[in-house]
Amino acid sequence: MKVLSVRQPWAWLIANGHKDIENRDWSTNHRGPVAIHAGKRLDPEMESIRILCGQRGILLPNHFARGGIVGRVILTDCVSAHPSVWFKGEYGFVLAEAQPLDFIELTGRLGFFDYEFDSEITGLILARFTPKPTAKSPRQKGSTMKRDFMSGYKTHDGPRGSTAQWQAAFNWRMGIDAARAHLKDDSPHDILGVLISATWEEIKRAYRALARQHHPDLGGDAAAFRRVQAAFEILEHNHMKGSL
Repeated sequence: MKVLSVRQPWAWLIANGHKDIENRDWSTNHRGPVAIHAGKRLDPEMESIRILCGQRGILLPNHFARGGIVGRVILTDCVSAHPSVWFKGEYGFVLAEAQPLDFIELTGRLGFFDYEFDSEITGLILARFTPKPTAKSPRQKGSTMKRDFMSGYKTHDGPRGSTAQWQAAFNWRMGIDAARAHLKDDSPHDILGVLISATWEEIKRAYRALARQHHPDLGGDAAAFRRVQAAFEILEHNHMKGSL
């Protein structure tokens, strides 16, 4: 079983489904179930994190379990850019289906590490992770580079966008065909504010800044966010084809 050690309170935020990205300066090819291990040390910026979480409507507990397994997730992707408010880069592990577990004391290690739990605990960690076959919706067919992200975010009507705009902005990546159709003849470089000659790193930095600026969960507008997302997906597609 793959285990990933994370400092508190981040481990608690991940295990309880609040934090959908784990940031690292290294990438991984692992996809699938991961047990979340809480390290023995608290993040030194604990008070700042508590304030940040309060601003996002998350009430952190006063005490955290440390030095053992606290939850489980599915690692669905490893990305170098993502619109989640939790993404800081350089790489983000996209997490889904988080669930807290009763504390299991265990010594942690750096990075991913393997640990053989007894069969009962392994079954508990793997429970609900059995893939269920689902038919592709018309929206999914014919699209590329599409991944589920930011599921579970609230939707609302108001100055930051309608419910429909929120759902469009957060439920799915658009896919290259939908992204091109959304922008029509508008230049993705212009939308991201970068030169035609911009490097991939410059494009990612511009995207991250604009995604946070227009992020509806941070007071931005869903329609503006969607344009930024479409522009980035077009340039990401070109980058992956080697035609940026």
